[in-house]
Amino acid sequence: MSQKTISNKIVLGILDEFGKDFKFGEEAESKSFERLVNYVTLSKFDPEAFNDASNFDFIDVDKGGTYGIDTFALFINDTLILEKEGITQFTQAKRIDAKLVFIQSKRSTSFDTGEFLKFTSAVKNFLSDQPNIELSEELTESKLLVTELFAPQNARIFAKKKPKCEIYFATSGTRTESESISGVIRQQENDLSAANPEFESISIKTIDADYIIDSYNEIENKSAITIKFDQSLSCGTIDGVEQSFIGYLPIDEFLKLVTGTDGNIRKNLFYENVRDFQGQTNTVNSEIAETLLDPEKVDKFLLLNNGITIVAKEFSNIRSKEYEISDYHIVNGCQTSNVLFQNSENIPDKSSLNIPIKIVHTTDNNVIASLIRSTNRQTPVPDEAFVSLEKFHKRLQEYYKRNSQDCFESLYYERRSKEFSNSSERVEKPRIVNLHGQIRSFTSIILGEPQLAMANNPTSVLKEHGSKMFQSDHIYAPYFMSSLLLYLFYLYTEGGKISKKYVISRYWISWIVRVQLFKSLDPGQMNSPKTEKKCDQVIKYLSDQNNTLQAFRNATKLFEDAKKAHRETHGRQLNTQLVRLKTFRDTVKRHLISDIK
Repeated sequence: MSQKTISNKIVLGILDEFGKDFKFGEEAESKSFERLVNYVTLSKFDPEAFNDASNFDFIDVDKGGTYGIDTFALFINDTLILEKEGITQFTQAKRIDAKLVFIQSKRSTSFDTGEFLKFTSAVKNFLSDQPNIELSEELTESKLLVTELFAPQNARIFAKKKPKCEIYFATSGTRTESESISGVIRQQENDLSAANPEFESISIKTIDADYIIDSYNEIENKSAITIKFDQSLSCGTIDGVEQSFIGYLPIDEFLKLVTGTDGNIRKNLFYENVRDFQGQTNTVNSEIAETLLDPEKVDKFLLLNNGITIVAKEFSNIRSKEYEISDYHIVNGCQTSNVLFQNSENIPDKSSLNIPIKIVHTTDNNVIASLIRSTNRQTPVPDEAFVSLEKFHKRLQEYYKRNSQDCFESLYYERRSKEFSNSSERVEKPRIVNLHGQIRSFTSIILGEPQLAMANNPTSVLKEHGSKMFQSDHIYAPYFMSSLLLYLFYLYTEGGKISKKYVISRYWISWIVRVQLFKSLDPGQMNSPKTEKKCDQVIKYLSDQNNTLQAFRNATKLFEDAKKAHRETHGRQLNTQLVRLKTFRDTVKRHLISDIK
């Protein structure tokens, strides 16, 4: 690693922990710091943004020394969008909240005006219809996303609410903005806003060491909050629960639980929740807001609202009626919490507003799963939202755990979001496989449809191909093996043994490896002992690093050959487009059939 220039010991400690958590390979401190800034900034928009660690590479637009910009990210309805197809899925949504985010990270301890102006100049160049400075390949792909966002067919989306643009300039020092620096920032905001009227707002924010430390702790759910909970009743002794209370909190005490140090709502708290915030215009939410803003009704909120359910792994009485709570999630009450937060400044009489609360202190996964399912049956929720709570997934989780004891690499199946966060034994994030990751790996590597993993939302894939996966009679080995292949591919790209240019093609490369090692396109019946035996044999073969590396290299060669053949018949395409094409899947299949004869 290059010589360190970050002097803040807390930031250095976080940087070290962060790198170990994601198993990043040896890299310059500047790149590690850039990734950390991306993590603490973008996770506040979409808590699931880095469930797939490969997304660090997709938002990185500085691979070849891009002029002035390190990171670009597009969010729609708090979801990170990486491809044009991701925009399409929201075109029929009733609520559209789009944000463009640009980040530049510098390890210096002070604000460098020259570097800042270089950054804002690069953003202006990117947003221009005719850039004066040629865009890099990464920025060109990002520009395609923005072009699609503002395409004529999407114009109606922004009739009521235009997109926002947020620009972040990060350093590792302490914020000491002088009047002149503040003036420079305001001037750049004004210039960008004047040149880009298609945005509702363009804001520039600076990030310092305190922001990084506080945000990291909030995202990792390590921060502890003290609340006065004097109106509560203990629920007594309940099996699997350390303690639980039913009561109510004054609005100001409740807001402590959901407000981050940056003044915004902590979206990661709803990570356990099966519903995203549906917006203020949603019928139920507008009725909640109406009650809050009506002087005649606000005191009746306690009676009219179903309340909020919080599950906490740490909840302790520190004095009288004061409690300290940490490592907690809101499993029911996402809509209510958001409406309360958004209307808190306009409530006519806060002193009369009390929020019904249920706090459950438990670490029992079965209790938590039951709470999620039961409390969220009160309003319509798609059945697929509960898939990971079903018996098959409980058994799959057990299989991952027990198989990992004998396997050369340990993997963990996460039935609930953040299930392994802050556990007694820290689990590296790339080893964790959640429902969406399992859908993508199984669909691409076992079912042989890698284009679906890139072109479709996992929920859509589950709806269309649900009968082919997670069936009660399925063996578990193919699920584990598909996840293992992707994990090993991640290790080899991070370790520099496979070029990172193939990260976008990871589902394809891993599928090719599976087919070549099985010597068959058909993985076999998913309820057959023969299929299980074949998976076990492949996993044993992959335990030898030389075998694994050679398998991936053979697969990348076939991938390149197929790419060349597809180009000859269909023309040249960017990799981001190619990996979403069924025609390319068919080309790869023909090469595989020839290879395994």
